[in-house]
Amino acid sequence: INEVGPIEICGQGPGVLTCNTSNDFNYQWLRYGLPAPGMNNDSVYYVTKRGNYKIRITNAGGCTSTSSKIVLRKNQKPKAELDLTGPIFSCIGDSVVLKAQVSRGTQPYTSYQWSRYNKVLVGETLDSLVVTSKGGYSVRIYDSKGCTDKSPRTVTEFVACPRLASDNTEVIDLIMNVRPNPFTNSIKVNLIGGSTSAISIRMLDAIGRVVYNDSKPVFSDYEINTANFNNGLYILEVVQGEKLERIKLVKNQ
Repeated sequence: INEVGPIEICGQGPGVLTCNTSNDFNYQWLRYGLPAPGMNNDSVYYVTKRGNYKIRITNAGGCTSTSSKIVLRKNQKPKAELDLTGPIFSCIGDSVVLKAQVSRGTQPYTSYQWSRYNKVLVGETLDSLVVTSKGGYSVRIYDSKGCTDKSPRTVTEFVACPRLASDNTEVIDLIMNVRPNPFTNSIKVNLIGGSTSAISIRMLDAIGRVVYNDSKPVFSDYEINTANFNNGLYILEVVQGEKLERIKLVKNQ
């Protein structure tokens, strides 16, 4: 057997055992001296159970040789979780601290790697993460045996919260969500925050022509029929009092 034991695997493994090869060899892998389960007539064997393993090789002339044993050990896989499960709502401008929690496995837990929507966050390798933007966050941990696990994703949302203006009146930031983008036959507009003031909505095409204009006394979820719009770039504007939100949209049908 080419590998040097003992070999350690994590959870269900598998571990890989290999041996010397030749076109006229037949192979029989052994576990505790008995034929090992699975595909055997191969120079490579994928191991999922702990135990003592050997390889018995028979050549075309019927001569047989059995290797010395190699020990395979099975380590318990760690379990990674986050201390907060989502969705977590916080105010825009605030932060949320996510902390990794690990059980099982073999301590010490040697490293952490945080991700946002499965994209690695470079440099974020501590056991906690300060979050200031919306997203789905998870952490992968490694224990002292090299075994690893990734936590379930926790979703954070940052929304408009009441604040005081200079005259001590309460104001709320205006945030606009539009979907889908790119769009085809319609778009849905939703505002978070704002006030009960009238809403003006208009859309402009790429050369600045107004192709849609409407107003509402009180805003609610709003759908715009865009079936007759040509393909191309548009600007959607929502005005409420002195607040203006603008977003670029693309029709692609």
